[in-house]
Amino acid sequence: MSIPPLAGAALAPIADEADGFDLGDDVDFQSAETVQEMDELFGATEMHYPPASAALKSEIGSRVLSGQPGNDPGDFLRFVAGNTNPHQLGFSWFNLLAALANCLRELSPSPLIHLVLSQNCVHCARAVDQTLQSAFAPPGNALDGPELFQVDRGHMGNFYEMCGMDRLQSVTLDTHDQAAYLGALKAIVRSGEYACISVPVASADGKFGHAMNIVNAGPGAAGEADRIFVVCGQSAKVFDLSNADDGAAFCARHAGAGCGDASNVYFTPPRGGYASGASAGPVQVSADGNVAPRPPEGALIA
Repeated sequence: MSIPPLAGAALAPIADEADGFDLGDDVDFQSAETVQEMDELFGATEMHYPPASAALKSEIGSRVLSGQPGNDPGDFLRFVAGNTNPHQLGFSWFNLLAALANCLRELSPSPLIHLVLSQNCVHCARAVDQTLQSAFAPPGNALDGPELFQVDRGHMGNFYEMCGMDRLQSVTLDTHDQAAYLGALKAIVRSGEYACISVPVASADGKFGHAMNIVNAGPGAAGEADRIFVVCGQSAKVFDLSNADDGAAFCARHAGAGCGDASNVYFTPPRGGYASGASAGPVQVSADGNVAPRPPEGALIA
């Protein structure tokens, strides 16, 4: 069956580490009394980020034209991730100064105790998604070639606003079984698809999520397994989920005992078009809550 619309648990803050917020602090469901107010609270919110310099625009255009996204997706995605959040240090200093000011205002060390220096993972995931859309726009839809979008804000964002609450999808996973956990993540995107995801943060006892992107670059050659990557534009990290060391590094941050017995993974509806792939319908979830493999391309989905 298709994943149903999410309840209030989807509104948990998305941050790089625990930041002292309680679950559900982002939005007050009770304040919405009409359908219009619900749409305003839980609908998709457009957000645009400035394009990078002319030199980086030329660079990403050359990489796309050369076929690098398909031939060497790891290097292409590292280039995107490494140029998405260029002001990270400045944002961290700003967040530190803001916390110090709050300490003086409140006469309490609490703002520093719960401080998260890097807070803009949602914006970074959005910017990476917009870069990929620009790079792989259908012929005739791209105005002036691929752009590389860069984050210009250091504060938190709401993950559900990427697509709206009614389209946001989730699956509950056992993060103790790392092989099954990684397998379920891979099943979110099929060949040529990419999506934004929010995964638990191990150091926060699973109470907080970290927004990133997941990309299926398809097989390197006929008969080979799909190459699937998790991209963190905030920290400029790219995890190749088919690589044992990368898989272990990803799970050290986003799986295991620190995430509780079961954790929710949230994701936006996958987009098709990475390199030469195409979408084949919505992700399906089995009765036990696991992501179910989707039908072959062209098959009907009930």
